Amino acid sequence: MVGRESIVFVLLVVPYRHSLYEKVKLEVVEMQNLQVYEIQNLSKFLRRKHSGPRLPLGASLIERFAVKVEIDAITKCWNWTAGLTYGGYGQFNQTSSHRFIYKYLFGAIPENYELDHLCRNRKCCNPKHLEAVTPLENIRRAAAAITHCPHGHAYDVANTYYTKRGWRVCIACQKGGRVYLSH
Repeated sequence: MVGRESIVFVLLVVPYRHSLYEKVKLEVVEMQNLQVYEIQNLSKFLRRKHSGPRLPLGASLIERFAVKVEIDAITKCWNWTAGLTYGGYGQFNQTSSHRFIYKYLFGAIPENYELDHLCRNRKCCNPKHLEAVTPLENIRRAAAAITHCPHGHAYDVANTYYTKRGWRVCIACQKGGRVYLSH
């Protein structure tokens, strides 16, 4: 069995066309031994409406995961192509896709921690884009990513003030009769 802490995970997915997968290749590389799992010529397996292509009976969990991921060449995000939750996160094997791959590669998520998407893409399940952080830190990072109010005004020193509860208020919107609060 491959030691989970010694795995370098490489995933190559060639996009499908006309609801058929052309080729999917999953490589799991161990430090000492090289193990390659390949799923090739999946064009004979039809892509079902929501659950991806049909795999042979007995396909491993990681093979089922791999065929539902599409890699964005620019951002290097592993975008989940199967079912999504209402919040926009990938859903796989009764958990979130990003939580599944993180647990598979690194073990359990520390208690009282949650996974932060460093790329801010909820569909992404690239383990390099995930970091276990406290809920407070996750909220701080999400708030820092919001640089403009809903009407496009910048949250900067001249246009922002903070309420006693820590909410940001856009001064330009407040002068125009619209008040939007943001953390």
